[in-house]
Amino acid sequence: FALHPSTGRMVVIEMNPRGSRSSALASKATGYPIARVATQLALGYTLDQLPNRITQTTSAAFEPALDYVVVKIPRWSFDKFRETDPTLSTHMKSIGEVMAIGRTFKESLQKALRSLEIGRYGLLDGVPPVPDSEALKTKLASPNWERLFYSALAFQHGLSVEEVYELSGMDPWFLEQIAELVSTENRLRFFDAGTCPADLLARAKVEGFADRWLCKMWNVPEAVVRERREALGLRPVYLGVDTCAGEFEAKTPYFYSSYSGRTEGCAMEG
Repeated sequence: FALHPSTGRMVVIEMNPRGSRSSALASKATGYPIARVATQLALGYTLDQLPNRITQTTSAAFEPALDYVVVKIPRWSFDKFRETDPTLSTHMKSIGEVMAIGRTFKESLQKALRSLEIGRYGLLDGVPPVPDSEALKTKLASPNWERLFYSALAFQHGLSVEEVYELSGMDPWFLEQIAELVSTENRLRFFDAGTCPADLLARAKVEGFADRWLCKMWNVPEAVVRERREALGLRPVYLGVDTCAGEFEAKTPYFYSSYSGRTEGCAMEG
């Protein structure tokens, strides 16, 4: 489907009466076994007759409740198909997708960027430079796979959220989040691994900044950043995906790492 950013009007682009890779992704994102439940419904069962496979105490007749944020980013490979028009449209041009889970959108977004495996570890890592502001505005106005990165570069160059929105049409809420990540990164660049204030380093980890990106910014080995972080007690915790946001005890949840909160019960036992 497509959602108009200003009016909220939604239109269906494509609908398939079958399982797709998006179904598998949605199942992983929510912990809800969509394909399994759909098959059982096709056989004649009703939702209230099916047990929730993760909690094993509740039925499948409820909407999954999430206490985390999932970000999906398509993966493109235009470098391998050089004659293909890189302008994005409703045509399928991606070769796959990545999914990341985090406590916040910022953390999840930065995890997803690293999962693309394109050698970039942050929004401003490896973004090709532009010769002038007009070239940057062209990048923002044209639907292309790097527009996410160029929006961050625009904030680095001093453009406002309103200006980037007018050029790109990207939802202002997401642009605000990206602008805040750029602001945090600008603050981090004032320091090095030894002088970065503890509260700023903690904020960076909560917002999803990887040790590898911090060490590239500060030009030090990754071990130096890790040692400083661990000396401050900044270690990842593990939080559960259980379809019910912890409302019921889950028998078979799975976990994601984060720097927010504290490790949940089953992960501690594991």
